[in-house]
Amino acid sequence: MKRGYSVVANSRNITKTNSFAASANLALVDGDIGDPSTAAKIVDTAVSKFGRIDVLVNNAGVFIPKPFTEYTTEDFGTLVSTTLAGFLYVSQLAVK
Repeated sequence: MKRGYSVVANSRNITKTNSFAASANLALVDGDIGDPSTAAKIVDTAVSKFGRIDVLVNNAGVFIPKPFTEYTTEDFGTLVSTTLAGFLYVSQLAVK
């Protein structure tokens, strides 16, 4: 925040488990990025609090600590939801 950036940060439980505190330049949004309503909340928060979105950093990811040959259908669903769907949902809304 030293450079004057305004940031909307997201994770499933960011307001409960993160060491960051919301401030004038930092908004925190709880939720799973693989859920379209979370993506909408992130974008709505950025626009309503800061007026616009200049940059979107998509860095959500899931690490499943086992060989991919052992992934279950649930593991694969989690991977696709976070890594692909989350990217798509928030990117589409941010571009608009």
